[in-house]
Amino acid sequence: MGRWLRTVAALGAGAALGCLGSGNAAPPDAGFIDPNAQAAPAGAPTGAAVFTYSVDGLSPTELSVQTDGVVFYSNTDSAPHQPTSAPNSKRSDCQFLDAPILMPGDTFVATVTGGPRSCRLFDFLFPEDPRLRAVVHVLPAPRPGEGDDAGTQFGGPLR
Repeated sequence: MGRWLRTVAALGAGAALGCLGSGNAAPPDAGFIDPNAQAAPAGAPTGAAVFTYSVDGLSPTELSVQTDGVVFYSNTDSAPHQPTSAPNSKRSDCQFLDAPILMPGDTFVATVTGGPRSCRLFDFLFPEDPRLRAVVHVLPAPRPGEGDDAGTQFGGPLR
């Protein structure tokens, strides 16, 4: 029993030291958990629009991001995926959404340009699968001094 307690105490101390060394302060409302919020995947830039490939398909199926913002792709599925704005190798006005093949566990960041417009997103490896499609609404870049962009990054808040 004494060995078990020492192990638990050592693990707890290690976790506490790890938190102290991370430099990440908890936000003021750290105790509040939004049941509808999805946690951003590890490595996602602050303010990024996030698409996740999983066994259930691509989610979300629609989102909006401002011009000069970023889209973050995460593949948590066991199969590879390749986000593209043009299935069948056709050119598109939304090529900024195209990404290399994402193997399981891979991520990719794409910078959004040229709004306003709406772009369709497909999986180049599975172009006929409706579960792997989405729409990205590219909003115009905010004008200087317009709106509240305090604390945002990559072109402003997502809507």
